[in-house]
Amino acid sequence: MNSPFLSTMARHFLAVAEARSITDASLALHVAPSAVSRQVALMEAAMGCALFQRQARGMALTEAGERLLAWLTAVQRESEEVQRQVQGLGPAAAQRLHLACTEGFTTAFMPQLMGRFRNQWPGARQFLRVGDAQQVDQWLQRGEVAVGLRFATRPVEGLRVVASAPSPIVAVCAAGHPLARRSTLSVADLVAQPLALPEGSSTVRQVLDGACALAGTRYEVACTGNLPSLISLVEQGSLVMLGSRMSVMHALERGSLVALPVAAPAFEQRRVQLLVGDGRAPGGVAQAFLDLAAEALAGIGGAEAGKVRPAGTPGPRRRGRV
Repeated sequence: MNSPFLSTMARHFLAVAEARSITDASLALHVAPSAVSRQVALMEAAMGCALFQRQARGMALTEAGERLLAWLTAVQRESEEVQRQVQGLGPAAAQRLHLACTEGFTTAFMPQLMGRFRNQWPGARQFLRVGDAQQVDQWLQRGEVAVGLRFATRPVEGLRVVASAPSPIVAVCAAGHPLARRSTLSVADLVAQPLALPEGSSTVRQVLDGACALAGTRYEVACTGNLPSLISLVEQGSLVMLGSRMSVMHALERGSLVALPVAAPAFEQRRVQLLVGDGRAPGGVAQAFLDLAAEALAGIGGAEAGKVRPAGTPGPRRRGRV
């Protein structure tokens, strides 16, 4: 949709940023290349800095250009939503809902939640991005998604926690593993095992690193990969992984895996956070999804986790489970 709220300079800048070429942007805009070039020059003059680096094979955004692109993209998305509402579309017709979550929610929780939401809002279009915790935070902060779901151990600047629930990190092993009959594990028990851990930065890695530093011990990673790969590897019998009960819900239900608490405070402190960008008012479709998600988190927590509580409200000091 061509937003009437964006200036000619802004629309031409966005076109060049997407195409990385004056010529290709001019074709998309149906104007002469000289007109596009002039608008980009006017935008750079207004900003007082270079927004593009002119290269032999096109245009590359500078750091200033990247920041302007992120802001204008968010403005464009919000203005398009306002335009739809002004044009009198129904509450579910042509509604777009941009969501983000970390990988741990993709095995069961998020697909089930999106399915339930589709039953209630059949006209809504849902777009899910999956990334690490830092990416989810950035997408929310830039306004590229309306709702985010991630595991966290502390608040993040620029984001508002709509609801949260306990989600301790547990050790997960095959039902036939020698540790499977234990009631709890220590950090020393963990580091003595071949571990299967997620790639890159994650709350699992952060908490394990901190616990090992306190205990004066180290661990070695036997296998790394995405979550479905790790679950399959652990089901084969010899490996131990760390994660949440939520992430391995189906394997726990069919009895192929067992989840064991880890006797270290840091493992108990992690929570699920349902997030929106700070200062952003969710639209009707986003608010409806937030309400459904908060209800789902409360249901998964059950009696052991207690009720999902608004951010900043003290909760009972008991071990939770999500």
